[in-house]
Amino acid sequence: MTDKTSPIGVFDSGVGGISVLRALKRLLPSENFIFIGDSANAPYGTKSAEEVIKLSENSLKRLLEMGAKQIVIACNTATAVAADCLREKYPHVTIIGIEPAIKPAATENPGGKIAVLATDLTVHQRRISALYERYSEKADIKLVSCVGLVELIESGHLYDDVLFSYLENLLRDFMDCDAYVLGCTHYPLIKDAFVRILGNVKLYDGGEGTARRSRELLIKAGMLNPGPDEGKITIINTSDDPSLTELSYKLM
Repeated sequence: MTDKTSPIGVFDSGVGGISVLRALKRLLPSENFIFIGDSANAPYGTKSAEEVIKLSENSLKRLLEMGAKQIVIACNTATAVAADCLREKYPHVTIIGIEPAIKPAATENPGGKIAVLATDLTVHQRRISALYERYSEKADIKLVSCVGLVELIESGHLYDDVLFSYLENLLRDFMDCDAYVLGCTHYPLIKDAFVRILGNVKLYDGGEGTARRSRELLIKAGMLNPGPDEGKITIINTSDDPSLTELSYKLM
């Protein structure tokens, strides 16, 4: 059984979901959170859809066993691949996902050139194709597969020459874009590196929208934590490497 003080469960393929957890914490300071980073199986973006669904369900079940009153999928790949399946299998659970912020990027930059940066699996999912088709008349949208970037971030390359070199090679043909959509929850963690390579450009991510949706549904269900104390955050990582849990708390 859950009540208003029960935690919100958040999961990601690794440490990237911390970017969403930060947005949730800012908007819902009284809520308790349990975050699972599945770094032992990261990245999800190179796995099959079947594997991503299985791993996502494992995290969801673990969070429910720990008393979560709401589940937030803080992973673009897991949302694109597994969200519909999980909602169908667990109809009694409130499950919130995250999607690349293509809508605001296209709406705020009409006629502009927009690069959507995401994992290879996310780029090829139906959800992203639908967003692309819906907003391609508003802007010139380019889907960019960022193979290997999640691994760099998971390894702690947040602002160094290794990361700079990767981004320079990746973005060589997309330096003239008007806006960039960070379509993986890992990518907002390296915003400073993007700015170093691209200059003072417009960067969009879906974390704030996911946080607003979480609060909206908690209010609707009458499940907001009344406070007044600040909520607690528990971070779990499936990897045996303790530095990843340490990195997660540091990123918070």
